[in-house]
Amino acid sequence: MSNNKFSADQVFLAVQSAEKLAANPDMRLTDEQRNAVELAPTDAPSLVVAGAGSGKTELMSVRVLWLVANGFAEPHEILGLTFTRKAASELSKRINNGLRTLARTDYWPKELAEKPFVAPNISTYNSYANSLFQDHALALGYEPDSILLTEAARFQLAREVVLKYGSTTDSRINEYESSLPTIVGAVLSIASEMADNDVNAEQLNAYVDEIKSQIAAMDVRGKTEEQPIPPSRLKNWQSFFDSGLIANLAQKFRDEKFARGMVDYSDQVALAAKAVERMPELVAGRERTLYKHVLLDEYQDTSTLQTKLLKGLFAQHPVFAVGDPNQSIYGWRGASASNLREFITDFGAPEREVEQFPLPTSWRNPSGVLNLANHLLLKLQDEPSFVTRGMTEQQLAELEHSKVKVVELTPRPGAPVGDTELAYLQTQSEEAKAVAEWFKRKMDVPAGAKKPTAAMLLRTKGAANYYAAALSEVGIPYQIVGVAGLLEMPEIVDLVSALKVVHNPTSGASLLRLLAGPRWRIGAKDIQQLYMFAKKISGFDNEDGVDLQGEEVGFSIVDALDELLDRRALKTGISETGLVRMKDCAKLFRKLRSQTGLALPEFVRVVEQELWLDIELTANPNRLQPMANLNSFANVVANYSNSYSPTLGGFLEWLEFAAEKESFETPSISATPGEVQILTIHASKGLEWDLVAVPQLIEGTFPSDTQGFRGWTNGKSLPYHFRGDADSLPRFDISGFTKQTEVDKYEDVFKADVKEYKYREERRLAYVAVTRAKQSLMLSASVYKGTNKTTPPPSQYLMELATCGEPTLTIVGGSGDPESPLPVYESLEANPDAEANLTLEWPMDPLGPKHRVKLEAAKQLVEDGAEKPNASKVDAEIDLMLADQEESVTRATQAKLPVRIPASRFKEFLLETDTVAELYRRPVPREPFSATMAGTLFHTWVEERFGVFSPKEELDIRVEAVDDGNPQLNIDDLKEIFEKSRFANMKPKDIECEIQVTIESNTFICKIDAVFETQDGFEIVDWKTGVAPKTAEDIAEKALQLALYRMAYAKFHRIEPDTIKVCLYYVNENLEIRPEEVKSEAELLEMWNAVLAQVTD
Repeated sequence: MSNNKFSADQVFLAVQSAEKLAANPDMRLTDEQRNAVELAPTDAPSLVVAGAGSGKTELMSVRVLWLVANGFAEPHEILGLTFTRKAASELSKRINNGLRTLARTDYWPKELAEKPFVAPNISTYNSYANSLFQDHALALGYEPDSILLTEAARFQLAREVVLKYGSTTDSRINEYESSLPTIVGAVLSIASEMADNDVNAEQLNAYVDEIKSQIAAMDVRGKTEEQPIPPSRLKNWQSFFDSGLIANLAQKFRDEKFARGMVDYSDQVALAAKAVERMPELVAGRERTLYKHVLLDEYQDTSTLQTKLLKGLFAQHPVFAVGDPNQSIYGWRGASASNLREFITDFGAPEREVEQFPLPTSWRNPSGVLNLANHLLLKLQDEPSFVTRGMTEQQLAELEHSKVKVVELTPRPGAPVGDTELAYLQTQSEEAKAVAEWFKRKMDVPAGAKKPTAAMLLRTKGAANYYAAALSEVGIPYQIVGVAGLLEMPEIVDLVSALKVVHNPTSGASLLRLLAGPRWRIGAKDIQQLYMFAKKISGFDNEDGVDLQGEEVGFSIVDALDELLDRRALKTGISETGLVRMKDCAKLFRKLRSQTGLALPEFVRVVEQELWLDIELTANPNRLQPMANLNSFANVVANYSNSYSPTLGGFLEWLEFAAEKESFETPSISATPGEVQILTIHASKGLEWDLVAVPQLIEGTFPSDTQGFRGWTNGKSLPYHFRGDADSLPRFDISGFTKQTEVDKYEDVFKADVKEYKYREERRLAYVAVTRAKQSLMLSASVYKGTNKTTPPPSQYLMELATCGEPTLTIVGGSGDPESPLPVYESLEANPDAEANLTLEWPMDPLGPKHRVKLEAAKQLVEDGAEKPNASKVDAEIDLMLADQEESVTRATQAKLPVRIPASRFKEFLLETDTVAELYRRPVPREPFSATMAGTLFHTWVEERFGVFSPKEELDIRVEAVDDGNPQLNIDDLKEIFEKSRFANMKPKDIECEIQVTIESNTFICKIDAVFETQDGFEIVDWKTGVAPKTAEDIAEKALQLALYRMAYAKFHRIEPDTIKVCLYYVNENLEIRPEEVKSEAELLEMWNAVLAQVTD
């Protein structure tokens, strides 16, 4: 085949739809895109430096089409790697659709016309590494089917290692003053770094001893043989000296994984790299033969271990790497800001430099936003001072020569200018309100127009509740992404508090929150008396916290509450009403403790229901999505429970750990128009929204200083000289010092270097944040943060952008001074938010706002009546008696419906309203039908068949039941028929999933049998073991429950109902019925309102 017979533009246009070409007849690649596709060598590596929103996915897909069209590779000879499954899916879809379209054109090589189509291998870096590991696991001493640990499973195993082997591994743990989640988190962090950099505990301990010996050998005033390092200096270094303990536990954790046949994500890469290192010709040779061309996406995010693996496999091979050094923001998880520069030396050859191709055009952002993004990058153009310090002229020249080409973002042709609003308020509550109102204004679109997508990007999740409350106040729905923000929502705080009370008797603070909440409403005086009672029964006889022997003792109000149930004659000082309520609370928690044997998701659900949280939230008219947070938390519980050995105690500790881990926080669903996603900036990488707000741009928050600037000397990370990217990190070398005071001065320099290193990454993070916006951007800050007394200055990033002169940026209430344009506020003696005790309204008013108004109105009527008595008291009493009689007659025809209703009764309410209402007026137990029992057995069997745990005894249940006349109820027959159905060979996306959906004041509990993913969307299937309906009318009646299921599933997963099909499967007859009409949400709402009107006021 001849080379380059087709241009990049030709293959690009060949796969575009006729509609696109008609709408844009001048559609072409840019010069930069064309150069990258056509001029990048096909026999050597190349690097594309692509700015944010510059169309990297499109570029890589066109490169593949061009390679195939010109005969450089067949589709299956191309490997593409990226970071997330979502990105891999999008890239794979783009490439494969393009190739299949190209195959129908004259650009498809004739040699491939007769061959079956085999798609390129598009995968994530970790997934590809895992395939290499599995292929060569036996040679490395592992089983190919080793168990892959999720983040939650890693935590559980590390927790077990610390608890079970901690003391025997390193006795220092007995004096280690940190909580268990903190220790486990440190073990996991160090274990990952050790794996990433091929370091073991022995090496780390040796370095700790070396540093300690070096400092001890130096001169210092007051030095003794017994104490060579003074106490103050020893205290400063103690956390690092103790890091050997964490390293030993991390080593034990790694050993335990190996012993149990388990691996985690870092192990996959480390073991794949080890296979390449041990068997280079076998492993690398095979991969080079399999893949003639390799595409590496988001290369700036690769860790040093991943770059080591890729270098070992594909150095000097045709590799097309794409990355942006300005989006390198994952240094905290091992990624190196210098790896794009090192790609040039790692993959290139001395005789042939790696060619670079800039990709500066942004296809996402308005021109005004791009100007702000470029301005943020100005201070990153110079090399870090800690890198250039001490370099010779020649070394500086070599460093400059190896520099990655700087890309300044430019707008696409015809790009809008966009708009940016900058707001600087006095308090954080005012800031949150301003941000919420900005979203409300921007989302106010004409009727019928599509609402914009939106995101609020936080540096940390610490203040998510401020902004969520403000959004609710203005009626904007929101979704909190990730565990950290979710744990701050008041209903989740209540739920977690209850779980803590059940698990740990020392969780007094959690119990106090619940006692004072809407369920029990215990006053402060009674709580104080409970506290005194707890002291009394624990042996206290004074206020000093000591027992009669003078030993310090502890007491638990959780235990004291439980004691209230068992002590008959009791003098507690608690009021009569308070005592009744406390005993009710004690009974509930005793009941909950008896149910801890349930599976964790079921137990958490029981606690949620017993606390009436679902009812409380559904009754709140201000909640647009009342169950959203509880449903998200249910997903957190389910994900944790799917991993290794879940327990309640372990789950609570994992929550504490996960709340601090940004690596867990990635959006599980796509952006929904009209809804604000609240997430961290780290989690926003690779995503985009029409509207983006970046709040809390103040010093200390963004840029963040929460971890301090001691670097590895705080004992929480691997010393830099062990890392593969050590040359690009601050250096620490005290070997030439003779006095300990010199170390102190040098440590100050090191801290300054660490601060510079971290702030450069923070600046890149700011760049990522602003480049997420497709239309409008808001930047905001406040004088006061939260309820703090201090007033941190505005962020340096905010000030730089405020003073850069960008015409599309509007400063709300600005001073007009170009040098100091932010609004100026008078100094206050106190933070207004602190004085207002600013919190979300929780616990909520037990009556709710709707009924509170009615009660107050009734109260006023009573008071008015008392002031103006009726002249004829007898007549008034007669009128009241007559009215009461009339009301009692009316009540006899009405029914009080329960708040929670099974979806299986939905059809009965709609079609047999009077009959069902009568059941609720005079409840009568009904005998179970044999068909119902057979259905229960069959559903249980299906759950187990698809891998959902169900206790064995459920399958062996035998009951007396009424015969309903159905002769085909044998469970074995049902099993046999099902195994022959199409469903037996399908894998459900969900099985027996429970979703709650609220219509007016009622919550319907939908237990959906199965959901399958189809080419067009989803299919909900309801297993039936009874007799199939025979008429269209009967089918339409059965479809009402399926319509409710469809509405619930669509709402829960935020998908279009039209993409969901429904099916009734009658197992007895092996018959599938698909209703012709499925009621819409609007129709269901109308029908239910008619029911309410008939049976209630």
